[in-house]
Amino acid sequence: QKLICAKTIATMKKGVMLANVGRGECIDDNDLAEALKSGQVGAAGLDVFAPEPLAADSPYYGCDNVVLTPHLGASTKEAQVKVAVDVSEQIVTVLGGGKARTPVNKL
Repeated sequence: QKLICAKTIATMKKGVMLANVGRGECIDDNDLAEALKSGQVGAAGLDVFAPEPLAADSPYYGCDNVVLTPHLGASTKEAQVKVAVDVSEQIVTVLGGGKARTPVNKL
C-alpha cells in the first residue's frame, strides 16, 4: 500500500507522468496531489481510487494536471454482451443442478 508516496515521488525525474490503472491503494493521494501542484509530477492519469468512488473532498480536484476517470476499461458493448451471455449460461447451469464457474459467493 502507498508505494507511490512523497519519498518515492522525490526519486522520480521532475515532470514525470504517472498513470495508475491497477489499484488505488498503491498511491498516497495527498502526496501525489502535492507533487502535481508543485510540478514534481507533471501529469497523472488515474482510474482507480481508494476508496472508490473518489471522495468529494479528494485533493485531486484542486489539480488541473490530472485526468480522473472511472475504472471502466472492460465496459464496451462487446464486453457487456459477453458478460450477459456468460451469466445467462451459468444461471441455466445452476438451475439445472450444476455449479457456477465463477461464483461471487459460496453456493
